[in-house]
Amino acid sequence: MRKSAGLLLMTLAFASQAETTNLVCSMDEINTRTNEVTHVDNVKVDVPDQSTRTVSSLTYYNSDRIVEEWEVTPTHSNYRYRKILGGDIVKTETSSIEAETGKVLGSMHYDPSPYLRIRGHKEKETTFSGQCYLDSEAASTVELQ
Repeated sequence: MRKSAGLLLMTLAFASQAETTNLVCSMDEINTRTNEVTHVDNVKVDVPDQSTRTVSSLTYYNSDRIVEEWEVTPTHSNYRYRKILGGDIVKTETSSIEAETGKVLGSMHYDPSPYLRIRGHKEKETTFSGQCYLDSEAASTVELQ
């Protein structure tokens, strides 16, 4: 009986490792060209569990390619997003969430115009910083299981 209970606990622990951590973030986005600050609440983020370490996905939408990469370490979860259209990277996003504090820092760069790329300008550049918390709905679901 003791052996089967231990095996069940190990199975449950392994199954929970493959899940994601659901976070809700509040952050300030700063347009680096105009210095305009926009506050955004309730941004949902699903961070892969640390056991997965590195997660990459490639998605195709018509001629667009979207590459998403997570690198999860004991101290940080690092995210990188790239949208590629016709061989040109038109949007990039990088961010990092501290594991202990939930502090998030990152930036987004949009560059959809070939004319602006030639002149060396980005159409929109944004940095953001804020705080992430465990999603209360996800936390209550985990407690019930």
